[in-house]
Amino acid sequence: MKRASVVLATALCAVARAETILPTAEGTTWKYQMTQEFGIGVRPSSGQNVKIDPDGKVRLPTLIKVTGMEKIDGVDAHKFEWKRQGGVLKVQFLEVNDQGMFELARGNDRGDKLKYDRPQQLLSFPLKVGKQWENHGEAGGQKIDETYEVVAQEPVQVPAGKFNAYHVHVVGRQPFRSIVDRWYVPNVGAIKDVTEVEGSSGLMKTRLSFELMELPTAPEKSETTTATPGQASTSDVTGPGPGKVKAAEAEEFADELAGEEGKGAESGTISIPRSEGALIVSLRTEDGKNVTEIPEGTKKIFLHSELKGTESASLKVVYNGPGAGPDEMKKLGESRIHLAQDKPTEETQVNPAGGSFAPGNYQVDLFLKDEKVGAIPFKVTPVANKP
Repeated sequence: MKRASVVLATALCAVARAETILPTAEGTTWKYQMTQEFGIGVRPSSGQNVKIDPDGKVRLPTLIKVTGMEKIDGVDAHKFEWKRQGGVLKVQFLEVNDQGMFELARGNDRGDKLKYDRPQQLLSFPLKVGKQWENHGEAGGQKIDETYEVVAQEPVQVPAGKFNAYHVHVVGRQPFRSIVDRWYVPNVGAIKDVTEVEGSSGLMKTRLSFELMELPTAPEKSETTTATPGQASTSDVTGPGPGKVKAAEAEEFADELAGEEGKGAESGTISIPRSEGALIVSLRTEDGKNVTEIPEGTKKIFLHSELKGTESASLKVVYNGPGAGPDEMKKLGESRIHLAQDKPTEETQVNPAGGSFAPGNYQVDLFLKDEKVGAIPFKVTPVANKP
């Protein structure tokens, strides 16, 4: 179990590291905003039905969806379809195993498929800063010459939220000169991609940027393969992580909520139902007891989050405390909690500004995909003056 920390009155988005980089369940969908910039004298071709914004850029929503699996030279590959303006833009055929993520072939909007003469490694597992690798090969008569490096693990803000991401820098020399920067987050995939292509003059010809608009959505029930760095791919898996949850197990989770620790927010615990199982969030003291009331001067409490099931979750937590009026509240801070099958629990230490909690009413609001799904109120009671 990982323990994080958040200080109230300070905006904070904490992302915990997990091991599954890319969800591969069939039906998983990512929504991106694409922005394309053009170099001097370069514009979209007349056949492209796009609108150029006043700043000279083109902006279009783009979807990537896992649509199934297909064998490429005897190897099972996941089909990732890129869709834009109602049609398929391209298809990537990816193998994900304990060594990394490999592109085996690529398809175009006409259904043509181009196979590489050797797998092209897009990621090398486990990801760690300083790791480098190269891609060489040939496809369709064009040579490939690229170098990759994990240059940082850094905070990145995109419309889907703020994440601690692995920054992969790519330098392409063939088939054309390009610079690519991609940011990957465990259990999410790529949250940002910036590709700049050089023209023959050495100046920028075009720059394509993709930013994740919301966390990827997965089908309620599917059976596919999920790859975990450091482990072989596990087949017959439901959801984005190893392991399989049956309907009967989900019922058991619901039964647990009827117990002493699952009566709802009034007991300091709340359950958030999911398509597979539930999220259980509790407000606790340092010794692990659930609380809804703490004495003035308490220096810290803990928010305990637990995933029941295989459906990964990114939970936004907003902390509210006493406002200007007796019945008013104000936002004190926020954090993000990411849970997955291989990291099902997390404990966030909540530290009040000033070193201890002041008397008053407080509330922890919980959000999934920016939709409020629950709240845990608690009260800080004043301590009587000692004689």
